[in-house]
Amino acid sequence: KPIYKSIAEHGVQRHFKRTYKEALKRMSASGQYQPGDAVVPIPRDYRYRSPVYKPDKQSNAALLYMLDVSGSMRDEERWLCRVENSWVQRVIERSYKNIEERFIVHTTAAYEVEGPVFYGTKLEGGTEASSAFEKAIEIITEDYPQEEWNIYCFYYSDGDSYVPDIDKALDTLSHLLPSINMFCYGECNDPEKRLLKYRIEQKFNLNSSQGNPVIKRKIRTSTLLSEEDIMETLRIFLNKNQVPFYKT
Repeated sequence: KPIYKSIAEHGVQRHFKRTYKEALKRMSASGQYQPGDAVVPIPRDYRYRSPVYKPDKQSNAALLYMLDVSGSMRDEERWLCRVENSWVQRVIERSYKNIEERFIVHTTAAYEVEGPVFYGTKLEGGTEASSAFEKAIEIITEDYPQEEWNIYCFYYSDGDSYVPDIDKALDTLSHLLPSINMFCYGECNDPEKRLLKYRIEQKFNLNSSQGNPVIKRKIRTSTLLSEEDIMETLRIFLNKNQVPFYKT
């Protein structure tokens, strides 16, 4: 939709006040104008409202995919995460006309990569989830104004982040959530171990009546232990009955 906030010398919708001012400036500069004289614009005085087209937020989606590629992630777990994410991509593509996808991989540090690298990378080293969340914040801040984009973040990990990093990851996630529509986390580990998924659910009171309801409905967590969990995780992540896509 056009928003008329600037002025141009050519256009369709004339701005009469600015046209009058330009004509008055020209006549005054000529030295022939006297107060009370009629101000008569000529074509070079004409000024027009210039439209700026604001993006239709309901058509725009920025998708940030984050994947733990550290040494603790086994081949089977990586496969589950990548299959899950490929399904997510297919479904969301049906909901928006304009989609931008960004891919992040991490160990103790996070890197933005291209899609094929995201789906094929395997690294060694430890796990710091906070690095992925920080990279997501950096990308969103630089490229995706909240008023113009629907922003969805999908994160996959075995949840086995360094213990000192857990609190930092939760704090970083707290700073990420206000600027996005939804954060989805698929964890490839036994929920009885009470790893990152458990800590997220505890931090944001996902399983209780307490906590900020706006933030709570942005977060969706699921366990990815086998191929049978793929469709259930997809249902949890993309359940429109809970949060319609284009609303924050």
